[in-house]
Amino acid sequence: MMNEQDEAFRRVHDLVAAKLDGAATAEELAELKQLLHDEPALREVYVEYIQDTASLRWSFAHTTVPIEDDAVAEPYGSLRVASADAVEARATQRSRPAWRALLAVAAAALIGAGTYLLFFAGQGSGPAAGGPAGPLAASEAAAQAEESAAADDPNVVAPAAGERAASVATVTRTIDAVWENEREFPELSRLQVGQEVALRSGQIELIFDTGVEVVVIGPAHFKVNSHESMFSDRGTISARVGAAGIGFTIDTPTARVIDLGTEFGVAIGDDGETEVAVFQGIVDLEYGSSPDADADRRRLNKGEALRVGANGRVDRVMAIASDRFPVSASVRPSDGPETPIIRDVTDNIRAGDSNKFYRIVRSGLHEDSPAFVDRDHQWNSLTDKGLPLDLEGAEYVMPFNDDKFHEDLAVWVDVGQPANFYVFYSDSMDPPQWLKDDFVDTGVDVGLDEAKSVYHKNFALGAGAGESVDMTFSVWKQEVREPRVVQLGSVNKHRATFGYNMYGIATAPLKAKPIAAEVVQ
Repeated sequence: MMNEQDEAFRRVHDLVAAKLDGAATAEELAELKQLLHDEPALREVYVEYIQDTASLRWSFAHTTVPIEDDAVAEPYGSLRVASADAVEARATQRSRPAWRALLAVAAAALIGAGTYLLFFAGQGSGPAAGGPAGPLAASEAAAQAEESAAADDPNVVAPAAGERAASVATVTRTIDAVWENEREFPELSRLQVGQEVALRSGQIELIFDTGVEVVVIGPAHFKVNSHESMFSDRGTISARVGAAGIGFTIDTPTARVIDLGTEFGVAIGDDGETEVAVFQGIVDLEYGSSPDADADRRRLNKGEALRVGANGRVDRVMAIASDRFPVSASVRPSDGPETPIIRDVTDNIRAGDSNKFYRIVRSGLHEDSPAFVDRDHQWNSLTDKGLPLDLEGAEYVMPFNDDKFHEDLAVWVDVGQPANFYVFYSDSMDPPQWLKDDFVDTGVDVGLDEAKSVYHKNFALGAGAGESVDMTFSVWKQEVREPRVVQLGSVNKHRATFGYNMYGIATAPLKAKPIAAEVVQ
């Protein structure tokens, strides 16, 4: 027989599931609010429930989980989480039919700590009562329950006298992680302010309570400074920041990277050299004698990258391979070639004229692949038959579309093995002489699906082969029979000031031609 606490938790769960299902009545919503208001112990259980479901949602967001609709709930047990298996098992126990557990998992994005604040703002918690504000409210409420357990945890840095360390992030995944100093952080570990993590090799993924997603590849060392900042003096880090996490900051020995809602990467060398690349959105980069007062600042937009040297010198990063910065295992693209074809890309654009980089995409060209680092345009086949030639899966380069404005442009592509080298050139422009001299028109075409812009307000991206193609590009080819650098030039000046695009670049392994057998007399 269930006790009153078990019954109360079951009722809270059912009410939350009904809310997510869109079936909760006004009376049920009021009942949920009242239950959480009247029972402090139940609020603590509710906060832990939010944390557990948020971790589940992160871990299984890209995983198909088979669910039997007739699964029957077992009596509820302790809510303390010891392992991922225990979390998954408990998710099944908590639900009436098991599909409601998955609704609860999805709840984290919609209710999470925000629901907690909605219920208690002005009632002894939240900004109105001097309590914690924003998404951190849930973790602050749960920190009391974690404090005693953390006292015996050797991974937790002791807080300063008179202070209580707050847990602000969760380790969501580890991949082949080898730790320094025998201090391990298994999946679902909570990281506190002041926590230091040293990773000899492998990958660790974590999510801050503000929703900021961070992926780190070793060797790396970082420290959690607060719910919205971290410091790293070694390692390669990628971060994805939503609206709730704007302002998230990564400090390094030579720079400070301040997010303004974006996806970006930071690589820190052993000497403190810091490389910053922006894949979506905007970041502010501060550098100088101190990353605090009177520091120099540059704003980096999508497709831009800079390197701050150990001596404080700032340089443009010309090319970044897609495997340079880590990505979450749950969204990792297919692996690229065992031996990369393109080793580097450089150009003759003068320092200061541009901060944009060429992105070398190892995972290959596919339908709806992004075409340029500074636009959302996509490459597509013209029909539903798929990409022509050997372009499917080809290693390719994302130039920046603004390259088209450089009339004397020279681009050098370092090819490391025999390959078919392709250039996609728009049919809206006459082919330049360098293209006609060194390449052959294959007679086949690919399409560009252009995103909405200030120039094309009615455009929208489609999905799939042959869908929403706005411009046709001829595919030109050159055979590169041995490793060498291929030089490309500028596009012919277009009659319009807008409505045309930079060319594309792709490579595929050059297959050896069979040698004819000798005729024996």
